[in-house]
Amino acid sequence: MQVRTAKNNLHRFDMYQPYMLVTPDPLDPSKPLATRVDLLEDYTSVILDQVKASVRFFKEYAKDWYLEDINWTLEYFENSNEEDLATKVSEKLEDIDDMDMGGPTYTFLMLETITSTTEDAMRSLVVKVQ
Repeated sequence: MQVRTAKNNLHRFDMYQPYMLVTPDPLDPSKPLATRVDLLEDYTSVILDQVKASVRFFKEYAKDWYLEDINWTLEYFENSNEEDLATKVSEKLEDIDDMDMGGPTYTFLMLETITSTTEDAMRSLVVKVQ
């Protein structure tokens, strides 16, 4: 599935808010800092801990519908992947705490896996060409 298609579907079904990552305020963890990061637009500049902190914040402090969106988007991406990719992502999820788990976490690990696999293939190709 293409990132643009996924983003359009999440917007169409009004489930995109958890993908606008928040950073909890260090002085008051129940409040987010003003800056938000769009996971699907800026995933190359995002780290896993940032995604996990955002999901945890939503689970602890946000309205119930955020939790529904986090769970539904997890199902959406789990059921939208080819088996090989789903297996690789599932292996990475084994180390993730339940409070940090959700659609954004799965999506980040999926994008990280795709990017990593693509980079590895490119390096291998360059070595073969040389």
